[in-house]
Amino acid sequence: MMTHAKMTKKGLRGMLLLLLLLCIAPGMAQARLVLTAQDIFSKRSFNLSHSSVQGMDIWGHYLLSLQNTGIAHLYNFDGSTLTQLGSFSLASAGTLNHSNLASFSNQYYADGDKLPLVYITRANATVDSDGMRNVCFVERINPDKMSSTLIQKICYKPINGEGQFIIDRQNNLLYVWGNTISNGAVGNKHYVRKFKIPEVGPGKPSLVWLTDDQSLDTYYWEDYYTGGANPVIQGGAIKDDLMFLPCGFDTEEQPSVLYVWDLKNHKMLKELSLTGYFSGELEDCSVNVDGWLVLQANPNHIYMMSIKNIKCW
Repeated sequence: MMTHAKMTKKGLRGMLLLLLLLCIAPGMAQARLVLTAQDIFSKRSFNLSHSSVQGMDIWGHYLLSLQNTGIAHLYNFDGSTLTQLGSFSLASAGTLNHSNLASFSNQYYADGDKLPLVYITRANATVDSDGMRNVCFVERINPDKMSSTLIQKICYKPINGEGQFIIDRQNNLLYVWGNTISNGAVGNKHYVRKFKIPEVGPGKPSLVWLTDDQSLDTYYWEDYYTGGANPVIQGGAIKDDLMFLPCGFDTEEQPSVLYVWDLKNHKMLKELSLTGYFSGELEDCSVNVDGWLVLQANPNHIYMMSIKNIKCW
């Protein structure tokens, strides 16, 4: 495989022609593509001040990066520079909170809040003291005080497999996506459920159970897709009815793959092999920097990929 440095003019023209064909005639290409990212674009990258990362999302100039057990780090991020502002423990912090995925909503809990409510996937299958297993924490973060308040706790009840809770900000919806059993288990499927975002505020329940009776869309990937998905689930983000899902461990046995799932048409739009291109295991992503998919990878890296290029591959 040619690299950027070694690619000839002829090779570059051929790659650009392939890219053009994929953009203007997507029906001519298969969903599963084995193009390597360095042949298409140069990525932007940044280093975090902490390591061992999990969930991540961005709102305005704030980048929220989480660690296992609910340790939160806030950074100032403008797409060109990354500067740490401070760290704190989430209100939901504890041994059960793996903080696997962070997803900002559009809803501010009160006038004057600098950040909207953030939905944090626990990703620990232990049944807790509230009788909940498949859990999302709704937190109100105060960046001035470097603190947070737990506003609500949500459990998707019908399936015990750990789900990832992802906000669709453009449509004000909450998606739950995950394994029916666990990573790599025999008979495991990948479920998708779509819900209205539960109401929050005074007089609203602090504990919410979601069931399939409330779901606005209920299906499994395997109902529509037979490509065989990587069983190792990481984070995710939604934009323009597309769900961006980094998966895998960046190893030969469990390669890093970026799935782009079309939520409206229930189909796999893209499946991109990214093993070895990033520093390590991809953990979460954000679509809140215009035109970019921002990826967080272990041990402490932030990468930016052009969403336009991703759609064209």
